[in-house]
Amino acid sequence: MARQKRPSSKGFKTGRPKPQTISNPWSIGDPWSGGESDRLIHGLRQVSYKERREFLASKSYPRYLYKFKAIPDKDLAHLEDILIHSRLYLSSPRQFNDPFDMAADIVATGTLDDLHAKIDRSAAVPNVDKERMRIEATEIVKSQGIQGYLERHQTPMHFRKLLDSSGVISFSSSRAKEKGSGPRNILMWSHYGDSHRGLCFQFEIAREPLLLRELVLVKYQPRYPEVNWLSPLFGDQLEGALCHKAPCWNYEHEWRFVLRECANTYLSFRPQALSAIILGCEISARKEQIVRRLIDKRLNKGLPAPRIFRASRSQSEYAIRITR
Repeated sequence: MARQKRPSSKGFKTGRPKPQTISNPWSIGDPWSGGESDRLIHGLRQVSYKERREFLASKSYPRYLYKFKAIPDKDLAHLEDILIHSRLYLSSPRQFNDPFDMAADIVATGTLDDLHAKIDRSAAVPNVDKERMRIEATEIVKSQGIQGYLERHQTPMHFRKLLDSSGVISFSSSRAKEKGSGPRNILMWSHYGDSHRGLCFQFEIAREPLLLRELVLVKYQPRYPEVNWLSPLFGDQLEGALCHKAPCWNYEHEWRFVLRECANTYLSFRPQALSAIILGCEISARKEQIVRRLIDKRLNKGLPAPRIFRASRSQSEYAIRITR
């Protein structure tokens, strides 16, 4: 899970326009419109909570998703976004602390015919220009090869811009077979929960099926995923690059919600999806009071009360206990 630079008090970097809030995701068009995923989510919203739980378990989705946060002294916008406004910020990969995240090995494996077909498939190129581009491509490939064409058109740079425009929400998850995962993960608290002085939000997918819309499990591997620019499956390979990280991050058990071309926006969620708050084992009385005041503001707004848990250190082993 990438550590993100905290936006300004408006939830966005100073000097930029206020980000759009995606409150009704089926009304704003691509990438949300139509498709099997939308029908699935609409269907899940029509059945009971128990039926949703059973379906998610059958598909190996985690029951809960976790997001660790520090508790600032003054600028509480990041916490208010989640607790009071019921929205999550979609960061750009440019804000991640890991420059290797969402990287890819971009290749151009194929023939001149494959390159011509790539040009023909491009919806961004007007038909009147395609013949000229095919002639140009033929000349470049004959003198410099396919790779020369790739570099001349700065395809890696365009690929990076495409990734950087993606909006990402990172979550951790808890694995039943791993004792120290999720909110019991010592490293997650150290790296993202202000050295155990912060808090951890718990979201329940069954209470907000919308989270399934673009939710992917991160895979950890030593090599960048290969993306063949000439392949008809380029789009699928591109999406695969969004969910790969180096093996050293595998302790995060990360799931991420990714929307292409939606960086620096908000995703609204049903308030009941925030099912619990876990206080860090080193949280101060002052920081805890800040959290409880925010919860009071949430309740005064008529929103459901999340359960409050507390993390504590085990007295006999390197482990975290979670209690009410």
